[in-house]
Amino acid sequence: SQLADLRALAGDSSQNIGGVPGIGEVTARRLLSQYNSLTELFDSLEQLPAKWRNPLSENRDDAFEYLSRSTIRCDLPLDINWDECLFKGFPVQMTKRIFEQINLGGAETFLRTMGKDVAVEAPCAIPEEALYGQAALEALEKVRTSNQDAAFVWFHDGEKKDWGLSVCLKGGQPFYVDLSSWHTEVAPGLEAPSQEDIWQILKPIFSDAQRIKYVVGVHEIMKNGAEMNNVRDVLLFSALLDINVWEHSIEAICARYGFAIYDRNLILGLNHESFASIPLRGRICWSARVADVLINLGECMYAEIEKRKLDALYRDVEIPLAKLGWNLNNLGVDCDKELTQKIVDLIDSKLEEIKSDFFAEAEVEEFDLDSEEALSHYLFNHLALLVPTRPKNGSILNAEMLKSLQEQNPIVEKIRCYCELSEFKRTFVQEFMIEGHTDVKVGGHLFNLALVSERRLQILGRVSTRGLTELLEHMMAVIDNLACASVRRPLAKAMDDFLRPKGASRLIYIRFPAMCLRFLAYIAKDKVLSEALESGRDVEMELLKKVFGEDLDKIISVRYLFVNMLLFYFSPAWLARRLSLEGEEGLQKAKAYLDKFERTLGEDYPASWDFILRNQAKATAMEEISTFAGRSCRFVEAGSRNYSIRENGERFARAFPVEGGCADIMRLALVKIFETFGTEVSAGSCKNMIIVHAPKGKEADIAEQCRQLCLEAAAEVPLKVEYRIH
Repeated sequence: SQLADLRALAGDSSQNIGGVPGIGEVTARRLLSQYNSLTELFDSLEQLPAKWRNPLSENRDDAFEYLSRSTIRCDLPLDINWDECLFKGFPVQMTKRIFEQINLGGAETFLRTMGKDVAVEAPCAIPEEALYGQAALEALEKVRTSNQDAAFVWFHDGEKKDWGLSVCLKGGQPFYVDLSSWHTEVAPGLEAPSQEDIWQILKPIFSDAQRIKYVVGVHEIMKNGAEMNNVRDVLLFSALLDINVWEHSIEAICARYGFAIYDRNLILGLNHESFASIPLRGRICWSARVADVLINLGECMYAEIEKRKLDALYRDVEIPLAKLGWNLNNLGVDCDKELTQKIVDLIDSKLEEIKSDFFAEAEVEEFDLDSEEALSHYLFNHLALLVPTRPKNGSILNAEMLKSLQEQNPIVEKIRCYCELSEFKRTFVQEFMIEGHTDVKVGGHLFNLALVSERRLQILGRVSTRGLTELLEHMMAVIDNLACASVRRPLAKAMDDFLRPKGASRLIYIRFPAMCLRFLAYIAKDKVLSEALESGRDVEMELLKKVFGEDLDKIISVRYLFVNMLLFYFSPAWLARRLSLEGEEGLQKAKAYLDKFERTLGEDYPASWDFILRNQAKATAMEEISTFAGRSCRFVEAGSRNYSIRENGERFARAFPVEGGCADIMRLALVKIFETFGTEVSAGSCKNMIIVHAPKGKEADIAEQCRQLCLEAAAEVPLKVEYRIH
């Protein structure tokens, strides 16, 4: 009965019910448990402390409007004419007008591809059977001798093993080559052609500069050593065109551009014991449908690429980076395994310390802190904490849930510290360092700007790594975000030592000191900041000293990160956690620090601060924001009526031109390094530096050449480049 009142106060995930700023879920529940309804709460405002009374009184009208929107009415008469409910085609133009009126700008791409008022998807002719042996080779040979554009869709498992290949010529029907015999025993007559025979036909196709080839990822092409000319990858298109979108699966891309394909799981089914147990018909249906729409989808996306003048960026940067990404696959380094036990001892001692402190404070009989079931019993039964939304991945607890529970009872912080550190040990130390697995990394495309800042720092599950540098980036990102602040610095140092190569290779760490500040000074035309940086002044330290005072020692080791976060993200909760400031008092202190930073930047470097605010205003007005290389997007979240959604949109909009521009320079630098040295070195990006994996004996010359190439990539941007050999 109080659900509508709760949503009116706390808001929900939609843009229609924003809630009262400053009143979260926990506070709203607490107030309603005491005052029963929104009306009674507002009748008793004078009894509330100022921190709740003020935002409530200032947003009274909005709160009752949200209450009205949250209330389900069952007493309204409905006069329904069922004939009017018949489907008569999709009203594209009318829907577009409605979306424009309510600022749903993200629907523009979808509507643009829907065509006229009625858009009907042509049925796909699914192959009745798979092709094997000589018949498969003959079908592929016809594709090779044709001059038509073609689409190629590999059906592979989580380990990137190929189980099938669907091919479709423009204007033709798809066919499916079953490759199951490469990985499992099959009945006589169902053997696939050998991998060598298939790629002897495919390599000339992919190297042909006159024909257009559409693919979903370039992994298979790279894996088999084929040269790529005029290959159009819809995954790279998606990363360029839809920067602020999280989901880049082929199903999500098709949905965004108005092409209907079924979700992979709907066709294949779920809960198969092994990949080989998926019915052949399911594999054919899914991959053939994708191949059938891939050419039209690719043409639609490439037209948008040309419209936004991103075709040169795709050709000259993204495709070479894809090749570089493949070179990073399985890149090994002879690590100092003797340090493994020291890292284990460091983590174990900290886990034991957290565990002892927890049980001493909790005053309960000891239980297994590594057991989700035991933990949930303690949290929800013993402490009787309010249960937030259950994680979508099916687990009982996750980081976000523990963070929200921490607001209800501070003892949860110790549980969170223990769980995060234990997960780090299990994932990185046990599986990577001891057992040698390299299947953990941050998700998404290599250097995809959709994964900057906090999005990049999330643990997105166990997927195949693209090499040492991404694994290092993920490890250091997780360490830097551990709730247990006291373990961050020694653990980061131990990990850095562990990744020191032994034997015939060296790591060259190429750094860009004060990169974001230097780029900001350039793009904002801030002469004062430029002169301060060029004079050799440590502007980062100057800003931090003015703001943090006695807390400066807590952030010295990651000062560039703090400057970047303060410049663009301004999250009091993040800063409070990073400085180990607890409770409401700690949050207010963090807000005071952020306000002081804003005032300091505005006073010392007004041109830069004005530039940041202009981009925030552009995002709110739904205008496009662009990076150095021309990547652009609209941050529709910045126009949301929901406070938290709008805040996130504004934060990403502030960061995008500068962080995105820095990423553009680093990407171009990587391409230049790759094209200069080829297979002699492998390079990758990690936070504000580039790591080059070079042969011993040549590291000094390679390091200096790499420094010059980075300066060339920066062009007129006055960046500073340094390196050290590790």
